[in-house]
Amino acid sequence: MSEVDVDMWLDWFRAKVKVRSQERDILTKIHESTHSKFEQLLEGPRETLLENVREFLRERIRYQLAMDNDLRLCRNETKNCRLKNPNDTRCKDLSDLCVELHKISTQVLPWIYWREEEFLKTILTPDEYEGLRKDVINDLLLYSKIGDREAMTFWG
Repeated sequence: MSEVDVDMWLDWFRAKVKVRSQERDILTKIHESTHSKFEQLLEGPRETLLENVREFLRERIRYQLAMDNDLRLCRNETKNCRLKNPNDTRCKDLSDLCVELHKISTQVLPWIYWREEEFLKTILTPDEYEGLRKDVINDLLLYSKIGDREAMTFWG
């Protein structure tokens, strides 16, 4: 790993931490009323509630996949840095940025998404909840296959 590579990764993950911190703050604000919104939707057509739950689950999975990708890349680059430059203090800085990203994920996933999903499990039937969850996962798998196919066509 050259000097430029370590510095590049440090800049990249500093930016990621900044963006993910801002995203956490925005998601926290956006989802302040999600619980009460779902409660209100219980009074209306069931399909409206289910569509809103579907979108919420889709958002959660996308967030988790994006954050997992960021964390995996950060940890991998930290490992590469330590292997190639064992005495470089910038490897510790890179590791610290990974810790910051992980901390942000623990401020978003349990407090915004997982807590709300536990509530959703109480207001939906098991079949509804599992059906929506499977639909969202299948949609994401289908999109990834389409994306892979399009990328293969593009790069030909």
